Amino acid sequence: MVVHIPPGFPFAPKLPDTDDELFMGSSTVIADGDPFSYISLPVLGCQVAGMVSPFRLRKKGGPRIMVLPTTFNLAIPTTVFVGGPPTISMMGLAFKGAFAGLGKLAKSGVFKRFRQKLFKNLKPGFLKCTVLRAEPVNILNGEVSVEQQDFELPGRLPLRWVRSYGSSGDHVGLCGTGWQTPADIRLEYDGTDGSVLMHGPDVGPIAFERLPAAVGEQGAELELMDGARLTDTGDEYRVATKDDRVYHFPKSLGRHDPRGRLHWPIGRLSDRCGNVLDVEYRGGRIVAIHESAGRRLALTLENDRLTAVTLHDPASRTEHTFVRYQYDAAGDLVAVIDALGAPYRFAYDAHRMVRHTDRNGLSFHYAYERAADGSWRVVHAWGDGGLYDYRFDYSDLLNERRITDSLGQVTLIKLDEQGLPINETDPLGGMTLYEYDDAGRTTAVVDPDGRRTEYAYDARGNLLKLTRPDGHAITTEFDETDKAVRITDPNGGLWQQAWDRRGLLIEQKTPLGHVSRYEYDAHGQLVAHTNPRGARTALRFDAVGNLSGIKDAQGQVTRFAYDPLGNLVGKLDPLGRKTLYRYDAKSRLTEVRLPSGATVRCGYDREDNLTRYADENGAETRLEYFGQGEIAKRLQPDGHTVQYHYDTEERLIGVTNQRGETYRLERDALGRIIEEVDYWGQSRRYDYTLAGHLRRSVDPLGRAIHYRTDPLGRIVEKALPDPDGGDKPWIERFAYDANGNLIGCGNPETRVERRFDPDGRLIEEKQGETFTLRNAYDEAGNRIERHTEFKRSDTVIAHAVRYAYDTLDQAIEIAIDDHAPIAIERDAAGRIVRERLSPHLRREVDYSADGYLTRQRIRTDADTVVDLAYDYDAAGNLTERRDARFGIDRYVYDPVGRITQHLDPHGQVKHYLNDPAGDRAHDADRRARSRASGGTKRPRRMVPRRRIRRRLLSVRPRRQPD
Repeated sequence: MVVHIPPGFPFAPKLPDTDDELFMGSSTVIADGDPFSYISLPVLGCQVAGMVSPFRLRKKGGPRIMVLPTTFNLAIPTTVFVGGPPTISMMGLAFKGAFAGLGKLAKSGVFKRFRQKLFKNLKPGFLKCTVLRAEPVNILNGEVSVEQQDFELPGRLPLRWVRSYGSSGDHVGLCGTGWQTPADIRLEYDGTDGSVLMHGPDVGPIAFERLPAAVGEQGAELELMDGARLTDTGDEYRVATKDDRVYHFPKSLGRHDPRGRLHWPIGRLSDRCGNVLDVEYRGGRIVAIHESAGRRLALTLENDRLTAVTLHDPASRTEHTFVRYQYDAAGDLVAVIDALGAPYRFAYDAHRMVRHTDRNGLSFHYAYERAADGSWRVVHAWGDGGLYDYRFDYSDLLNERRITDSLGQVTLIKLDEQGLPINETDPLGGMTLYEYDDAGRTTAVVDPDGRRTEYAYDARGNLLKLTRPDGHAITTEFDETDKAVRITDPNGGLWQQAWDRRGLLIEQKTPLGHVSRYEYDAHGQLVAHTNPRGARTALRFDAVGNLSGIKDAQGQVTRFAYDPLGNLVGKLDPLGRKTLYRYDAKSRLTEVRLPSGATVRCGYDREDNLTRYADENGAETRLEYFGQGEIAKRLQPDGHTVQYHYDTEERLIGVTNQRGETYRLERDALGRIIEEVDYWGQSRRYDYTLAGHLRRSVDPLGRAIHYRTDPLGRIVEKALPDPDGGDKPWIERFAYDANGNLIGCGNPETRVERRFDPDGRLIEEKQGETFTLRNAYDEAGNRIERHTEFKRSDTVIAHAVRYAYDTLDQAIEIAIDDHAPIAIERDAAGRIVRERLSPHLRREVDYSADGYLTRQRIRTDADTVVDLAYDYDAAGNLTERRDARFGIDRYVYDPVGRITQHLDPHGQVKHYLNDPAGDRAHDADRRARSRASGGTKRPRRMVPRRRIRRRLLSVRPRRQPD
């Protein structure tokens, strides 16, 4: 018996468990491996907050809840005495320690500062918990977190112009308070604790414990989380990241910000191949960014605010303004104007963003409350029409975050004392646990089904081992430059890689020893690839790093041309066929001119969503959108529409077809589909495990299929009703190897077994006791032999098919058993132009400029057996088929491309009627053809075949939506 002393809380979650946990007991008496508890000792009983319940060796399941010692033990009778002073259960202590997480580093000020900055720009792969919710709000610190890309300039060292905003940021960047652009990348020194942080919109924050102790590599400082290196070269600091980017910070540019912090703005971005982006300053103000290829980005500033970014390309004498910025009197960014003049708008209160409105007019709003530490946190975020309407509750005392989404579903996230999420309870009660190492890297995730995934890192943040819930692991070895050199897959296969001194991949070797090689030029551009068969493909680049030509292993060349913004404007294939492309000022594709001269055109809304597509015949399809880019309506060239319906989380919940019928999708609190109701009202239902793996499905006739999954969520067993009507379920089983290849499956009638080689290729498949299939491959993975063997009684039927390939891995010869091979000839574009089917029979093929088949002839040595010719409309619909022996077939299409009429060689016409959804219509009343009184025909009653299908539910009870 226990007595519980409840603490007072502003809210209390639903109790996920009814068990209390012993965590103190006698230091001399042991029970079940733990100190024996006795009267008056505290018990972990409060399920509102606290530590994770201890793991028990003999208790099923893992820790599920957070508990506090607010309960006292009264279970031991007063006549029973347990000796020894009280002590803490080491199992409970150890388990609590595993979640405390961050050790001595976590207690340091540098890590706390690093953590506070980290969540503004999360790096994929570190925190497995999703911390950005709504549109979007960082649930850990409550700040609005916005990231947008204004443009990208491709090249040898591509530049992505990303703007990022955090409402808790106090740095005044070129776009105002809280904003950062690539021009705001800086190295910041904190004199209070000596720590160094590198900030940037697309990189960082990157934290170092201190400045380098000495000049050169010997004094380099290692980043706390992901292995970046900070060095002092004497006249500048450099930060080298594991993606081979080097950020240069000249000491001469160092200055103090208004709060007294010393920082150095970026002076250059380079890679290990000598490509650079140089930043130009005049009078301490940034004015331009120069790339080594000669192009220049001019930055226009007014009152220390960036107002425009313009490309100057001396080679083409092009000037192009990518983006312009406008500000209010307080210096806050209020409009981002794209190259077509469309604004994206922002509004603020004391530099805190309270609204942003996209170019289509959709707004998101934010309401804040002030926390006890003086910071401002978002408590309500919502979009127009209730889109992503979220509320956030912060319980700092309990280190909890409660998030209520637009549908009223509540998620609870528990943080550790460092502010890292350690468990998440979803709206259906499923709990996910997270563990960390001393640097804050996620080392384990336990899903709601208790399945554990583990991650092990080296000191530089390289992932050395990923252990999956099934116990199998992927291990990786890295060289001194953090390049993966040996990867061992779960089956034990060893994949090897070699790198040059610039960090460029030069060789890959498969577990079977097949080698691919890569070559580069002085700029680090890939200029050749040699596959395991020795076939070499060469690549060429233009002056700014765009791919300008590919020469294949047979010497055929494809050429490419670009505009000054890096958009592909022309392609010339080895046959001399030219395809042309046009773009608008935002580099959106607006027109494609095919080799035949046919043209495809595209149109967009202000948020770059495709709104109009006109095919080669001029038939237009129009699209309308919901929310932030979900298709809401498709208007077809024939005037009919398809509508798509969403909830306020932008999840698809229905489709209305061209006939006005609706296919509905019902979802649970986690967004998973739990019921489909088709166009005729028939229902199919689904059940899941807590972790989201399919557990059961029920069809419209009430027939259930039960699923059993392995620790990775793969189906290993299906139990469904006996198709012959028996009482026992029909069982199907599936087995996988450690790499996930299906190696076996079976049902009561038969079993299939499969084997794969170490490179993952299927080499054998046995189907029951009668049929066997064996494959052999060349070094590049092309199947070169296929052997089949069928056994029945005393009869064995065996066949072999052999394949030969050219240097482009295209089949050029197929031989069946001992017969003469079929020889295949191809043109420079890889299309089949001639096949020798036997020593005396061949097929010849011709194509149009756009690649459509226009003629095929089958000939013997003495005669033409078959001669067929084909014509097409501009959109590629077959309009005429001419047979030299039997005559001409002609076809007519509707605007959507469906056949409406066929004229055969005998002059007979067949009409094909389609309902609005494209289903063939059925004449339900032949007697309606008789004439009605008054000399007029009665109209036919046309019933879509789909409606007749309602009567055949036992045969086909389900149809997917459009």
